[in-house]
Amino acid sequence: MRALVLAAGQATRLRPFTVETPKCLLDVGGRPILAYLLDALAAQRIAEAVIVTGYLGEQIRAFARGTGGGRPFPVTVVENPRYADTNNLYSVWVSRERLLGSPFVICYADILFHPDILKACLEGPGEICLAVSEEIHAESKKVAARGTRVLAVSKTVPPAEVTGTFLGIARFSSDGGRLFFAEIERLTEEGATNEYYTAALERLIAKGVPVHCSVTTGLSWIDIDGPKELDRAREEVLPRIVATHASR
Repeated sequence: MRALVLAAGQATRLRPFTVETPKCLLDVGGRPILAYLLDALAAQRIAEAVIVTGYLGEQIRAFARGTGGGRPFPVTVVENPRYADTNNLYSVWVSRERLLGSPFVICYADILFHPDILKACLEGPGEICLAVSEEIHAESKKVAARGTRVLAVSKTVPPAEVTGTFLGIARFSSDGGRLFFAEIERLTEEGATNEYYTAALERLIAKGVPVHCSVTTGLSWIDIDGPKELDRAREEVLPRIVATHASR
């Protein structure tokens, strides 16, 4: 199992904090956000972490060089040269040579979450499994699901159909990844490089490909999108994660 970490964005909504520092390296509890993600991956026997960088990417590359030797997997850095005019679909596309033919998990680099959320997603049902929270967050991707079967994942899911929020963590088997990258390729060829990678998931769902989900069952997480979320991550979410993780 490999991990793809998406860390190319400019994080304009977190300025001025991100003028000189990429969002995933902002400090939360005395450590960069990215360090918590790498720890969670290390606990799940990940074979390799592939980090896609763009904005201030050299800082992330330097961090990866400094931490990779202390973790049980290599950390590879891939650059999205078009980070300024594309979205994370293109970041997924530039990573394809490292992931095709292997099971993998995709993680946003700016999500702080309880490590058991990742574990549940990796152990979840189906060839493609998304980590979903029952909490509804206005700015995040919404999910409509029936049981564990995902019916839609986008910001435009009708409110009456929303059953949860997508955390940005998605696990693919080798076969699921092959189908996923085929859709990523089609979207890229069509010029849809400013889309989120969930556009490929939506196409698979429309074709009848089963996409499943695992639910967080109350475990703490936060999408660090702006200054308010950064404060909440530091003051509320990290202490809850530490307290509940230590008690397990």
